[in-house]
Order: sequence, then structure tokens, then C-alpha cells
Amino acid sequence: MVDFKKNKQEYATKVQRMLDAADNKVPDRIPVCSFIESYALAYAGVTIGETEGHMLKHVKGYGAIYKDIYFDCAYVPSLTHSIKLGRTLGSEVFFASDDGYTLQHKEDCPMTPEDYKKIAEDPVMWILDEFLPRKFPHFDVTNEQQLKSFYSSLPPFLEFAGSLVLGYFYFEKFLGMPVVVGGSAEMPTDLFFDFLRGFKGTTIDLRRNKDDFIKAKDAAAEYCYDLIKMTHLMMTMPPHIKDLPWLVDYGINAVVKGGEPKLKPFPWILNPCHMPPFLNDQQFEEIYLDDFVDIATYIQNHGGHMFTVLEGQWGQRKLELLNERVPAHSVTFVVENDDIFECKKLFGTKHSIMGGMPLAMLRESSKSECVDYAKKLVDELGVDGGYLFATDKVLLAPGDVDIRNLAAVNEFVHVYGQY
Repeated sequence: MVDFKKNKQEYATKVQRMLDAADNKVPDRIPVCSFIESYALAYAGVTIGETEGHMLKHVKGYGAIYKDIYFDCAYVPSLTHSIKLGRTLGSEVFFASDDGYTLQHKEDCPMTPEDYKKIAEDPVMWILDEFLPRKFPHFDVTNEQQLKSFYSSLPPFLEFAGSLVLGYFYFEKFLGMPVVVGGSAEMPTDLFFDFLRGFKGTTIDLRRNKDDFIKAKDAAAEYCYDLIKMTHLMMTMPPHIKDLPWLVDYGINAVVKGGEPKLKPFPWILNPCHMPPFLNDQQFEEIYLDDFVDIATYIQNHGGHMFTVLEGQWGQRKLELLNERVPAHSVTFVVENDDIFECKKLFGTKHSIMGGMPLAMLRESSKSECVDYAKKLVDELGVDGGYLFATDKVLLAPGDVDIRNLAAVNEFVHVYGQY
């Protein structure tokens, strides 16, 4: 039997713990956070193929690991991309690896340098008229056939969205587990890097077509704000009747009418930053930093909190610029390859940080070595609050971690990391 009353209390306690840590207050204990994506399905023995058409099996598979191992929050409650949707439109950008569990992505960014001027004029129309037909072959047809393709994409899209909504409901009600990601914030430069132009094209264009790139990037910024509004609505669909007024107000005023949103303080808006490690300090300050500051400020001013993954290695100067310019307590930074101990010294009590536990150590080292390192993280990073314990990288594939080591460090931090 599910103890819904107990789950409700645990959920509220864990959410408050996350909020306190993110605000650089001292919580009752250091939060133990998940950074788990498709690894959750491998743990449960549910393949990606088996999740298609089975939303409940999908979210239960994602939830299995949280029944066995201590966490204060889940990262996501289901797959973050729909293979089925892409396949329906003739694209295999996202696909399952040979192991059946790992969600993978291959770059398909059919934009050319000549497109920058068109994007600067009207990015939305360019995406609809030119980009989508290039990326999805089933849209590169007559108008009548395009309409059929659109209708055929609705069932897999609704299944994908439904899995997200069901996942948040299931994790809260049946597991008492908060899900930390509650929307998506894509920086304009990352929009080109991740989806439109790709790694090679973007890095070349920043040198050969910088002015055109900046104009197009600035024009596309409005779309990034719309993305925040739409994804926050889908990922925080309230399971409570008392939240119905928020849902109606947000859906009508923020999404339909394009007005200002009333973001929830939890869950947080995920911001995966991919481009900065490939920018020098001058490029970062010239084309990236202002957008980052503006979006972080926007989210904070509207009641939300940003959850930024510092993917790769950023370097000292970029981190100093973030510390100088980003509003206090507006962002929780997940540290990947930069020195997390130096990040703590730099950010102090102005910005909270997450991460620290090396995935490679959890995979290859002994249990005692892992626990000793977890103790070092707690002792040095958790002294005055503002630290959330997690792995330094996302868990994707079945062999990413020795699950016994992960269980041991999580339990250790949960017990030892009390204030």
C-alpha cells in the first residue's frame, strides 16, 4: 500500500531542503541529488523500446531506482526526447543504442551561413518554412502531405508530453520524490550550437560571419523566452486542485497571450550550457554573457530559479564573470570538469553549487575510497550551506556507475551531512 500522507510530508521536506540550499541558506541537511537520465531504465530493466506506447511502464521504470537508493530529488521522471516523434517525421536524430537503454543523439543541423540574414528578419518563419522541412523529411513535401505529417506527429507528441506529466505526478504522489527539472532555458548561442547550425558550423561562423551570427542570435532570443514559458507549463502541470487557478492564469496570460509568467520557485528551469567551453574568454563576454545574465534575471524576477549545468570545462575567467554579473541566488551551478572546490571559494554564499562526486570514481574505485571522497566534499563544500551533493556527470548508460558505490555515498551523505 502506498502511504500518500507520508509521501506528501517527505515531498514537502525534500523540496524545502532543495530551496534552502539553492538560496544559500543552511538546510537541515545537505541535499542528495540525482543526475540520472536513461540509466534509470537500465536499472529497472526496461528498454527504451518497451516504453513506447506504455506511459505507466515508462515512468515506473524511471522511478525504480528511487525506491532502492536514497535521493532528495530526481533529475527527470522520463526520457527527455522522443525517438518515436522523430521517427514519425522521418528523422533519427535521437535513437536507442545497441544496449537498448541509452538514449543517444547525432548531430543534424541543416542550416547554412546564408540563413543568418533570414533568421535575423524572422526566426520563427524561417524555422517553420525552411528549417523543419530540411530536418524532418516528412515536412519536405506538398502542403497537403505536410498537414498529414503534422497530424501523424500528434500521437507520439502527446505520448511524450503525457509521460512527462504522468511522471511528475507519479514521482510526487507515489514516491514522495521531487523532480528538479521544471522547464528549459536555452541560451540563444546554444540554440545555434545544439540545434540549428551545429558544433563545427557555429564555431567557424563566429570567426567568419560574427556580425551576421550576432544579429541572428539576438533575433532568436525571443524564442528562448517563449521556450521557458511553454516548457515550465508542461513540466509543472499541477497535480493539485488548489493549483488550478495558477494553471489557467499561466496558460492563458503567459503562453497564449504572450504575457509575463508567474514561475514556480520549484522545480527549476534547466539550462544546459554547451557552447562556453569552446569559446575563448573574449568571445564568451562578447556574445554569451549578456544573454545568460538577462535570462537568469528574467527567471528570478518572475519567481523561478535557474539550474545551470556547466558542461565541460569553463575556466577561471568565465566563472569569475558569472560570479560578478549573475544576480545572487538566481542560479544553482552544476560543476562538471572545473574544480568544484575552487568554484565554492569563488561563488561563496552568492551562488549555490551542485555536483562533486566523480562518476569515474563511482565506477572504478572501492566503496571506502568513494565514501572518503564524499566526506571530503561534505566537509569542504557544505560548511555554510549552498551545496547540493550529486555526481559530476549525468548517468546514461548501464555501465556508467557501480550501483553499490552510488548507494553507499548517497546514504553516507544523507546521514553525515546533517547541520
